[in-house]
Amino acid sequence: MKNSVQEIRKTIPSTQRDADIFIEEAIRFHRKIRQDGLCLGIDEYFFRLTLDEALQNSLHHGNAGDSGKRIHIAITPSDKTLTITVRDEGEGFSPKSVRDPRSPDNVTRPGGRGLHLIKNFGQARWNEEGNEITIILDEERAGNANQ
Repeated sequence: MKNSVQEIRKTIPSTQRDADIFIEEAIRFHRKIRQDGLCLGIDEYFFRLTLDEALQNSLHHGNAGDSGKRIHIAITPSDKTLTITVRDEGEGFSPKSVRDPRSPDNVTRPGGRGLHLIKNFGQARWNEEGNEITIILDEERAGNANQ
């Protein structure tokens, strides 16, 4: 394995522009670690979608659109998994309170779809306050999007 940056840790302002810029940086990082032989089975599409959903939740729900707040992000690869941690400065929430968007009663209601996607692509857990999510992407769930 070549020498490479093995982790990204960054704090960004809670704005869509900064989230978009960070996602592009994270995609370059993902491509680099794959060149170095890490996370070869983690598809870029699923990585991008999962990271974007976590950031959108922090921007719009956690920090409630307050551009004075910040979002703290860490991305840590291992041989076959990629761990994404996103923490906002909001009050937090209980993940159990989010309705299942697949339920017939909720199909037309907004909310819950991003968390549903995140949980389908990786293992998700929250801190006690509910303002930090850690997502572990693995090859089995976040593998080839073309299959």
